[in-house]
Amino acid sequence: MPTRNRNLLWEALALAALLALLTLCMTLAACAPRREPPPPAPQAGEARQEQTTVYVHNPNGSRTPVVLTRVGPDQWRGPRGEVYHGVPAEEALRPAYGLR
Repeated sequence: MPTRNRNLLWEALALAALLALLTLCMTLAACAPRREPPPPAPQAGEARQEQTTVYVHNPNGSRTPVVLTRVGPDQWRGPRGEVYHGVPAEEALRPAYGLR
């Protein structure tokens, strides 16, 4: 086989391999899971509400849920508007929210 034909054959094989590789990359990119964008950061003056629930166990076996809302770095507000430093323990909430 003449040298010129051999060079054309190698060029055609290289282009075919490059095309196959490009197709594979595009297929993998199309099948890759998409990442959801992060939630938007709160604007100035707009706080993201974080809540937690503390359950107060009552003498009759029932439980009273007390939902606390974060209002500062280490401050939580109770359902009646009272503010606690840190998440209060069940014992601290029992006098206000437990059954008597």
